[in-house]
Amino acid sequence: MPILVFHIVSIGGRHSKKRGTIFCCPRPCAWVILFAPPIYVPTDASAEVMQAKHAEMQRELEHVRDIAESWFSVGNAEREKHRAEFSRSNPQA
Repeated sequence: MPILVFHIVSIGGRHSKKRGTIFCCPRPCAWVILFAPPIYVPTDASAEVMQAKHAEMQRELEHVRDIAESWFSVGNAEREKHRAEFSRSNPQA
């Protein structure tokens, strides 16, 4: 099974705090879910390969986080650039 790295971000919405828990109900169409390409780890992976895959997973997580959290503040040209990047890395998109 592949490892799927993703980040979800929303802007605005209603917030409420009850008993120390903060709940956010985002506005419709005010959220982004961004998935990185799947990461495959061989079943017979050595400790070195596992460490490399972990580092790859962390890099991808930071990459999709940075894009998702800036999504609403960038222009259409930048969004299209990111769409093209992820379409190339996922031929089924």
